[in-house]
Amino acid sequence: MRKKKWVLIIVFILVILLIGGVFAFLYFGTDLFKSADELFWKYFAQNEDVFAVLKNDKYNEQSQFKQTNSYTSNGKLSVLVEQGENSSKQLDIETTSRHDATTGRTYTDATLKNDDIDLFQVSYVNSNDIYAIKCEEVYENYVGIRNSGLTELATSYGIESTIDIPDSIIFENYSGQVDITDEQKQHILDTYLPIIQSATEGNASSPKVHSQIAINGTTYNANQYILQLTGENVKQIIVDCLNTMKSDTETLALISNKLSTLGFETEYTNISNLLLKIDELISQVQQMTMEDTITIVVYVSEGETVRTTIQIGDLVNITYNRAGGNPTITAEIYRTNTSAVDETENTNSIASAMTVTRVVFSKTTTDNVTTNSISISPDVDNSDTIINITYSLSSVQNNSINNSYSITINNVDDSGTEVNTISYNTNMVAANQVEEIEELTNSNTVIANNYGAEEFTSFITNWLDLVEQAFYEKLSVIGF
Repeated sequence: MRKKKWVLIIVFILVILLIGGVFAFLYFGTDLFKSADELFWKYFAQNEDVFAVLKNDKYNEQSQFKQTNSYTSNGKLSVLVEQGENSSKQLDIETTSRHDATTGRTYTDATLKNDDIDLFQVSYVNSNDIYAIKCEEVYENYVGIRNSGLTELATSYGIESTIDIPDSIIFENYSGQVDITDEQKQHILDTYLPIIQSATEGNASSPKVHSQIAINGTTYNANQYILQLTGENVKQIIVDCLNTMKSDTETLALISNKLSTLGFETEYTNISNLLLKIDELISQVQQMTMEDTITIVVYVSEGETVRTTIQIGDLVNITYNRAGGNPTITAEIYRTNTSAVDETENTNSIASAMTVTRVVFSKTTTDNVTTNSISISPDVDNSDTIINITYSLSSVQNNSINNSYSITINNVDDSGTEVNTISYNTNMVAANQVEEIEELTNSNTVIANNYGAEEFTSFITNWLDLVEQAFYEKLSVIGF
């Protein structure tokens, strides 16, 4: 009897464990028992890769290549103006560069061409802490500035700024200012996400199932997870986060270090002063009136977030499409054309006076090339003007780099179609040795730091006028 009793107890325990295991699987492995709030944040968190759309992953690789190698490069800049079907003009500028890793000097020139004839040339040299340019047709020496004593130089020119002007600018410090470590990212997430989740608890709606959306030509059956925030919700989130930041020494130190590197005064970089600034900001936020509702919709297909939209009242709509391997961010900015509204007399006309500006960021990646594109439509409904900006950076292959950049402005109006295209293609190759680059000194360079503000201003104004005049004279030769 006792043996049978123990068997029943063991069976009961096994059943409980089995049920608990199934429940744990259903809760952690599926969405079955999760609340609407939990589901929203689970899938919204997948958007952590959104800023990767704006970055080019080949940039750091190329920067390292340039820092550690001597190199030469050749490029061609073309400006093409097309008006209608039968009228076009093209301007070509060829560039050459070389960098000597031993001396740290860099040389670049740009030459305006007319077929094989050199019409106009400007050159640039960085030698030690001197940065200068030369137009030999106008003046035989280089003209530039020394990257030291900048604080004194700014004072002599009467330049005042809320940002401390450093004595010298370390350019490498600025390129990484937006970067933070994975540990810093995780700390920020762990500290502030719970505040946001707590403030928005109960605002997420139960998912709407099986809406069909098309992304890059592919149709997805997606569930919608929706969170709506009032202006007061947003104010409370901002105030709670700022109050938390006052005791968050790690984030305060991060902000202080970043602002200090950028040259901000101690008013912004000293922690005690920073705390006062936060208190001022809290007071300003509390006095603000926020009437616009924020609606965030997350579209999920087969457990993956494929699209997220953020609508801020009737001001901005942002869409992030992350499906299909070619992510895009689209921002539509709405503004009222007041001059058009003043001329209207009915609500339909007033509605049509709304101007929509659309900006689309996209990114495509292959094994060797990453291409970032920006498309700008200043007025989606009332203008055919489109501006496209594209830049493609390659991997370092066989000690060489190939990059391309382009800006195209398409404009259609009553006078017809005009397309302006600026393109630049360049090839860079590592070199064991490069042609010697001239060292810049006080004897061969007019350096701003060596002269009084009035004296140098007079000289540089005259120099720029002569360069401009010479350049436009050469442009007229080729019909520009």
